[in-house]
Amino acid sequence: MPREIAIHIDFDSYPTIPQYALVVNQGTGDGAYFENETPIIEADAPATHYVFSQWTGDTTNIDDVNASSTFVTMPGSNVTVNATYVGDGSTQYTLTVTDGTGDGDYFEDDTPNITADAPATNYIFSVWTGDTTNVDNVNSSSTFVTMPGSNVTVNATYVEFLSGSHGFTSGGKTSDLFYSDTNSRFAFSSNTTAIDHVGLGMSSASGAGQSSSTHGFVSGGTSGVYQDTIYKFAFNSSSSVSDHGDLSLVRAGGAGQSSSTQGFTSGGSTGINTRYDTIDKFDFSSNTTASDHGD
Repeated sequence: MPREIAIHIDFDSYPTIPQYALVVNQGTGDGAYFENETPIIEADAPATHYVFSQWTGDTTNIDDVNASSTFVTMPGSNVTVNATYVGDGSTQYTLTVTDGTGDGDYFEDDTPNITADAPATNYIFSVWTGDTTNVDNVNSSSTFVTMPGSNVTVNATYVEFLSGSHGFTSGGKTSDLFYSDTNSRFAFSSNTTAIDHVGLGMSSASGAGQSSSTHGFVSGGTSGVYQDTIYKFAFNSSSSVSDHGDLSLVRAGGAGQSSSTQGFTSGGSTGINTRYDTIDKFDFSSNTTASDHGD
């Protein structure tokens, strides 16, 4: 009669076939592969004004180092390859920024940012001069240039800022639905168009205005929602507005008054049927909630 024979195969005793890593910088095709596999590698799309040049790194087993899409015959080791690029021959043009940052060589239609240097004490940024045709906003200390097909030189200019030399208008309403966060500056000494000084950080209208010798303040207001925030901005800097404190209650349409050390917000309302006679007082020197000064 037939005999049964048991056969035991120990698969764990067989060697594991190794895989090797393919690393593709600036391209696709990374992975783990067996020896003699032929994974495809593709270079990433080049940036504007650049073209693919060649593959570098462990290129011995690349089929065509000059092709942006090719394959690698994997050896018995790890491989790292890099896609490289060169300029496409387009001309670059020089941007020179006097008293500011943003200098460099750029292609036509590039949009480099330019920023004026911080002004000296008692001075404030005025306007960009020079080749300003392609400057986005000549009145802003931080803006950008759309490079033409030529070199460009721009200059940051400054004017002396003395206490009482400029006026400011903050916020406003452009329609029934839209409010402004613009804080504009104009000189008392000449007839001129007001220029942007700094954004308020919140669109609103009907806030009360106060001023110390160095800062302006906007208290309360409405953007459709009534506010109690007191905003502060420096006269001699176009840096961002800061939160100085809060009024004792939300309202808009109050009148602003100032002493040398304190600001006052008198009256106001939160609608046709809710009017206030409260006079709030706050210190210019410290961030604080305003106190009730009287009625």
